[in-house]
Amino acid sequence: MEAERINQIASRLNDLQAEQIDPAERAETVKQMQQIVYEQAPYIITVYYDSGFIIGLKGFVAAIVGGLASYPLTAIGAVMVGILEAFSSFWASGYKEVIVFTLIIPVLIWLSLTAVHHEEEEQ
Repeated sequence: MEAERINQIASRLNDLQAEQIDPAERAETVKQMQQIVYEQAPYIITVYYDSGFIIGLKGFVAAIVGGLASYPLTAIGAVMVGILEAFSSFWASGYKEVIVFTLIIPVLIWLSLTAVHHEEEEQ
């Protein structure tokens, strides 16, 4: 009905006419689509029960590599982590998680050495 209200010509060209669509039939179609998605979602989303935890940790590493400064830098950090993981899974597949998570150590050392430190004043 919204499509016909906005652009009647386009809705008629696409055979979308409000008087042809029964609200009960539309609700039933939506419920069927929801049921299909709910049934297939566990198989699509995750393979292992703890894979979300690993993905979250890799996201944390990507944020640290990006410097926690901005979203574009974090996205670049995520790409770097993904590339490192791809290469490490090819060269040392058993250690790909270890290699990705040890990436955080040199980054944190570099960030702490390049940060400006201020001396505390005694009172």
